[in-house]
Amino acid sequence: MAGKQTFGDLKYLFIRGLINYEKWQRSRHYLKSAAEWTSRAIVSLELTLHHIKTVHQAMRLEGIGRGLGDKLKDIISKQQYSEAAPHGSQYITSAAAILVTLLKLTHGRSLGSSDTAWIPEDILKYESQQRCEEKFLKNTNSGFCCAWWWIEILINRQFIKRRLVKKVPVYELLPLGRNIAVRLLE
Repeated sequence: MAGKQTFGDLKYLFIRGLINYEKWQRSRHYLKSAAEWTSRAIVSLELTLHHIKTVHQAMRLEGIGRGLGDKLKDIISKQQYSEAAPHGSQYITSAAAILVTLLKLTHGRSLGSSDTAWIPEDILKYESQQRCEEKFLKNTNSGFCCAWWWIEILINRQFIKRRLVKKVPVYELLPLGRNIAVRLLE
């Protein structure tokens, strides 16, 4: 195979690099909107089931445009982050961990036609933390937790539904989110 260059899966390298980039963006108030787009791109990378071998492949995913494509090229050239997949049943970000956790917490429950499994936020946070590399911050100066922010993206993409029951946030895994969680477990 002379002349052919083989590429490994760059998905995890890109995710780790973009997480660090997003934290940098969030430390600058004027880049808040850009940080939200970076968050969407990270979720797209985490939830894709395909290997990402080039920046061009990554740019086909939702939320990754030319600007983030340039950042991905920069991440490859610096080689500061690991390309290794997370250990065991772990995920890099809490986005995949939240979906899988909701699936596992609702799996054992028998659901009737009108009965829905709603999982309280504190249980979801605790169980999701056990499945991801990313740490949930309890007390931050800004009050912002990047790990929990992914839930907003999952809600916007209609993978999860949130509602308040007696002023306590509870979450339901929607069919689209259930399909992705099942595929993540395979």
